[in-house]
Amino acid sequence: MIRTKRGLLFGMHDRVEVMRKAGIAVLLLAFLAPAVWHARSTAERNRAVVGSVAAQLSSRQMSASEVRLLLQNPRYKDLTLREWSSDDWVVDSATQFGATNWIVRIILRDGRTTSIHVRTPDSDTRLPEGAPSDKSFN
Repeated sequence: MIRTKRGLLFGMHDRVEVMRKAGIAVLLLAFLAPAVWHARSTAERNRAVVGSVAAQLSSRQMSASEVRLLLQNPRYKDLTLREWSSDDWVVDSATQFGATNWIVRIILRDGRTTSIHVRTPDSDTRLPEGAPSDKSFN
């Protein structure tokens, strides 16, 4: 550092170091911003597709084979049907960081849908904001 009548000044080495750190920060932002934007737009698109399939499933009571047939639609190619048991199925998309993705939980009885619930992977009880309402067929 250099001492002047007005106080201390940074030396040339300190200025170079500050500029180097600022340059690194700008490069990190330049690379991270598109990745964050892509993840956010992917999550929104996945929620829209999951919401759409939930609406289709909620439109009427379906048999297990009708549910499987519906999910063969090319529009739902990015969704996965997981048959946990004969009466408890889940439709989900690729997992997004922070459990922002939605899943559709399908409850069946005697091979027919009895209820449709949209949830996040970490909550069986809470309806996510903006998700379609639960549907029960009695």
